[in-house]
Amino acid sequence: MMAARKEWRVAAQRNAKSTKELAQIDEEINSVHVELKKAENILRILREETTCWIQEQDKYRHELTFCPANATIAAAFVTYLGCLSESTQNELFGEWIAFAENHSAMSITVPFRLESYLSSSGELESLRA
Repeated sequence: MMAARKEWRVAAQRNAKSTKELAQIDEEINSVHVELKKAENILRILREETTCWIQEQDKYRHELTFCPANATIAAAFVTYLGCLSESTQNELFGEWIAFAENHSAMSITVPFRLESYLSSSGELESLRA
């Protein structure tokens, strides 16, 4: 009878130890699930951001394609046309735009807007004066 009680106590201790280990394992599994959900959320956000980054990259690549010619036309206008009459300014400006459009090495934004290269809309008027 004593031996049976002793075996029962040993079995009960093993069971308690196993139950405690199982609870610890369950806690660790739950913790891993929480971390996994956080990682999945981060990956989802990064995928969304990647789409935005690619769109921004395409936008800037497009702008960089046109920037040299646009800046050249804007600089030419500011440098050479300020003292001329408005009709002469418009005529020469139109010629420069046509030249840039017909030159394969120069790509300009169509329609070209000088105002986009100035700090204010009033700056254009001061350049024309």
